Amino acid sequence: WWKEPLRRGARAHAQPWGRRSAVQDAVFSTMCFTIRVVHAWWSCW
Repeated sequence: WWKEPLRRGARAHAQPWGRRSAVQDAVFSTMCFTIRVVHAWWSCW
């Protein structure tokens, strides 16, 4: 389930960002990082 937002986000990342979307870009990057960390931690179990 965790790969779907990444795929959707990658598609959004391919489009040029406006100045207003800078916050969304930062939020998305943070979300991606968090998902990656949580998934890596989860895989250790």
